Amino acid sequence: MSEKPQPEEPALIALFMPSLAGGGAERVMLTLGRAFVSRGFRVDLLVLQAEGELLDELPSGLKLVSLDVFKPRSSVWPLRGYLRRGRPAVLLSTLSQMNWAGCLAVRLAGTDTRCIVREATQLSLVLAGLSAPGRWLRPRLLRWACRNARYLAVSKGSASDLSCVLGLPEGAVQVIYNPIIDSGFFERAAEPVDHPWFREGEPPLILAVGRLHAAKGFDVLLDAFARLSRRVSAHLLILGEGPERPALEARRHALGLDASVALPGFVRNPLAYMSKASVFALSSRREGLPGALIEALANGTPVVATDCPSGPAEILDGGRFGRLVSPDDPEALAEALLAALQGGDTGQDPQVWLQQFAVDTVVDRYLDLMDLHGRPAARARRAEVDE
Repeated sequence: MSEKPQPEEPALIALFMPSLAGGGAERVMLTLGRAFVSRGFRVDLLVLQAEGELLDELPSGLKLVSLDVFKPRSSVWPLRGYLRRGRPAVLLSTLSQMNWAGCLAVRLAGTDTRCIVREATQLSLVLAGLSAPGRWLRPRLLRWACRNARYLAVSKGSASDLSCVLGLPEGAVQVIYNPIIDSGFFERAAEPVDHPWFREGEPPLILAVGRLHAAKGFDVLLDAFARLSRRVSAHLLILGEGPERPALEARRHALGLDASVALPGFVRNPLAYMSKASVFALSSRREGLPGALIEALANGTPVVATDCPSGPAEILDGGRFGRLVSPDDPEALAEALLAALQGGDTGQDPQVWLQQFAVDTVVDRYLDLMDLHGRPAARARRAEVDE
């Protein structure tokens, strides 16, 4: 009688990011983790600190591993130890500081873990905000540490930018859009919203969603809304939290908008707000691929977005599915918002177009890049040998 072989253990995928803050990159990594688990993989989520608004939304089956450090450079050694113990098939990191730290840890660990780095925004604009030494050092650290990694970017614009900054050959950066639309998307969008501005008889509501950071351009949105308010009655709701809150609240007050603009903070289900808003506004100075814009478009909400580098023009197909305006132009933004309020959407149905942002579509592309497509399902359990 021959022995029955032991079932092969599903591959382990490690996801590496700073924390569980309520930003777009963090939400994407949780969505990917949930999808990988549903496909039969083991998934570890590695963070510098186990903190953030999304801590309570950790998907079932995903293991949280805190490295208990405060800076990416401090994570290299504990991450090296984790890699040697766990030996994941893949380490997927996101954001430039995490990317070089993750790749360096893989090199030091000496394991066969495949390193994949995900750039979520325009690296050149991130570098522009650093001091002169940082602008010189950061891309060199990335090139050196990540030279054996596979690169992906979340939009064509961010891929082109990454290739240019790092001096990569054409085709070295693969574009994989963010996974936004899943099976429960429209169910979450249909959930009720407990806010007085959504009651019947209230003025039309303009919604914006994002971290309260200078890159999101909410100061410009406030200026645009002040112009708009002189012509029509409307409300503006900005969902999110971040370091720019004091400045934005002061600007709101200075513009006399306290009664018509609200900043309620982080909201666990912004989809419910998007489906009920009159217009969705994106006022960013820079982006990678803004998930909130995709969510609003999928909800059928008229959208207005800045044509910033990069993402909005790709999402809206050059303006076919929404209005695009120049960044940092409050007058143009006000005019586009007024047109959206008065004229509804652009008359184009984006549902077929949006399939490229569906979770299943995106996860297939990630597994192809990881060389893991079909591995757990096909080989997790081998057929038993007949006696």
